[in-house]
Amino acid sequence: MNNDRRVFRYSRLFTVILVAAALLFGGLLVVFLFQDPEPVLLIVFAVFALASGFYALMSFYNLTLTEEGLETWNFFRRSRMRWEDVAHAEPRPWDSFRLVSRTGDSRLYVSSQLVGYFELIQEMMRRKPDLWGSEQNRSFHASWWMTGFLVVVAAFFLYFAGQSLLTEPDPEWGIAFLGGGLGLILIFAVLRLPRRIRFEGSQLLIQRWIGEDLIRAEDVEYVKVANQSVNGGAYHRLELKTTAGKAFTFNNLKEGLPPLIAAIDQWLKRYHPKARK
Repeated sequence: MNNDRRVFRYSRLFTVILVAAALLFGGLLVVFLFQDPEPVLLIVFAVFALASGFYALMSFYNLTLTEEGLETWNFFRRSRMRWEDVAHAEPRPWDSFRLVSRTGDSRLYVSSQLVGYFELIQEMMRRKPDLWGSEQNRSFHASWWMTGFLVVVAAFFLYFAGQSLLTEPDPEWGIAFLGGGLGLILIFAVLRLPRRIRFEGSQLLIQRWIGEDLIRAEDVEYVKVANQSVNGGAYHRLELKTTAGKAFTFNNLKEGLPPLIAAIDQWLKRYHPKARK
């Protein structure tokens, strides 16, 4: 990244989708108000319309990076922080984070949905190598809300499959197999997700709900950050591959993805610099 002023913004497609969702649910709310619907239906439409509208306003957010520091702007506030005033980062949902000043009286929100998000992370790691602390004897944990969400969705599919089998007089076998299959796939995926990642000297311990892996730094072939756009929104993950051909993917962590990226970068720098990418 050069020394010029750089501005990071949300994808315009992401904003358009949020605005469209707010208008859609708002329109459905108005239409159903005149049709004497179930109260729960009105509540659902109202919640989705308000949430979509709020996030649509929040998506008119930008972050400006300069040699002096950072500045963020949205419809609600403008914040500034100089590089020398940045003390540490606090994790926020969806791999976003807040920069906290040395005095603790100033916070600056950094959204993971910014286009060029990982360029920004790399620049912060260059300027503030200790922003997320040291990797030694450090642990990362699975996000409980994401794990819980997947379990609830799996339970819904399994319940739907069970209800289909109880249909009288003819069970819906196709729907039952589809719902049961999807539910079991989700349960298996949850059991294979890393629930704890711990740095133990030159080794990285990955514990799952079923099984665990122990990776030595010298066995790492490469590490890379992958970014996928879904309907204008950004989905981030960290990919690690060993010389034996085993691949690992990390995301949805309670501590956030940026601290893990910084920790693995420090870990490889200390024990296996050739694998850093």
